[in-house]
Amino acid sequence: MADPATDLRSGRRSKGRRAFTPIDPSRDAGPGRGQAAGKVPGARRREAGGLAGAAKDEGSRRKVPRPKGSRRSGLTIAALVAASAALVLLSFLALPELLVVRAFEVKGNHRLSAEELVAIAGIKPGLPLLSVDRGAAEARLRTEPAIKSVRLSLSPPDIVRIDVVERNPVAFVLVESEGRGCTVAVDASGLAYARRPVAEFAGLPLLSGFRFADWRPGQGLPEFALPTLAALAAMEAADPALLSLFSEIRFERSAWGEVELVFYPLHFALPVRTGPRPDAPLLRSVVLVLDALATGRLASGGDELDFRTGTIVFRTKEGHSG
Repeated sequence: MADPATDLRSGRRSKGRRAFTPIDPSRDAGPGRGQAAGKVPGARRREAGGLAGAAKDEGSRRKVPRPKGSRRSGLTIAALVAASAALVLLSFLALPELLVVRAFEVKGNHRLSAEELVAIAGIKPGLPLLSVDRGAAEARLRTEPAIKSVRLSLSPPDIVRIDVVERNPVAFVLVESEGRGCTVAVDASGLAYARRPVAEFAGLPLLSGFRFADWRPGQGLPEFALPTLAALAAMEAADPALLSLFSEIRFERSAWGEVELVFYPLHFALPVRTGPRPDAPLLRSVVLVLDALATGRLASGGDELDFRTGTIVFRTKEGHSG
């Protein structure tokens, strides 16, 4: 048997083997021959990498099937949203029929009745609660002079609440209205706000020295009387019994145009003159002097007791003595 190496060199074809011509290295050394004959190993690796990347990109573009559970949860959320929207729509259509004014709650009123306040507000039972104009109702209530402040609120499903603060009188005045005289309450701001029977003013003084030509509810007193009314309100809050000892307070002007007050005691026929802003300590001093006069411990020497200067002065029509 011939040597395989001999067969390769000789180029003769032996039995069972393919003969080939050896490659001459000098033939492959020409320009471009090595590149044309085959690819270098680095290029093969780059080519293999490019094919693998293309296959990876192709796989990434394939759709990944979602789990069945996520589809069910999506359907559940959609159903809940649809049900909520239907409920909101149903409520919107049904609310006007369900929210209807059926009751009123009134607080803070003492002289005005609940029926009077509801009538002034202009809100009728059976009116849809959402259609109640609170601002307009409050504005109508403020037109009542006896009301100092008001707040209206709605309480679903059927209640309207009215909270009012009424004016408190500190004195009263005699006015002429509709051709006849009547007594009217005056508050600390100087507003003559409501006609009342004289019996309701027990313990409060009558203010005089000015007149109303044709009184209307809510009409104010002259500006010069406002400091006095503020002082009376302070005394009313501190010691209400003091004012109840005087039946009338008269406004007068001195020869120099200054405002003066003349108090008329309820149980003693001696007027007391003060400045326009009396206070509780001053009136207590007046009461002590009047008590001394009533018991004879102090002799009266005039027709009027003057407290304008802070000292006790008895005045007469002709002059004064002190």
